[in-house]
Amino acid sequence: RVSMEMASLLCVPPEAVWDRAITIFMAVNLYCSLLMTTAVALALNPLELSKEKNYWLAFAYNTLLAALAALSIMSTLISLFAITQCSGSTPETIYASLARAGAFVHFFSVLWWQTLVMLGLVSVAAWLRSGWLGGAVATGVVFVVFQLLQHVVFMWGIDAFPQIALPWTPTGAPLLDK
Repeated sequence: RVSMEMASLLCVPPEAVWDRAITIFMAVNLYCSLLMTTAVALALNPLELSKEKNYWLAFAYNTLLAALAALSIMSTLISLFAITQCSGSTPETIYASLARAGAFVHFFSVLWWQTLVMLGLVSVAAWLRSGWLGGAVATGVVFVVFQLLQHVVFMWGIDAFPQIALPWTPTGAPLLDK
């Protein structure tokens, strides 16, 4: 199976394929790299569990940070591998190399899990720093804003109504084989 990103590149002239492919992969790589630097920096300085009065929230915070750092490193490497696979000396060889690079696009769903982990991290940090009321309000705001924005993007932005009909479909979307 070919992803939509790779299939769209098959419809352009061979001379323009490299520019478009590199634009897609570089944008993903930039996002991953920026997120990775932040996640790894935070994960290298975890909360000291003995100093926190909410031991389990601090434990959850440190665990989410470690997961975010691992996902960020992995997605940065995957997007870098995709960039290196788009190499060639002529437009035709670059066009042919997209078959190899397309395999990496399926792993970009890791970015969705990174987003979910970041949202969880924001909620846990709010519970730790603001107490129960502040944490509940922050979690509610994160949930409502996220659901509203995804609804606007998926329903009206890309007109994906049948696929997004269930409220939590995007949470399991990376599990689906496209």
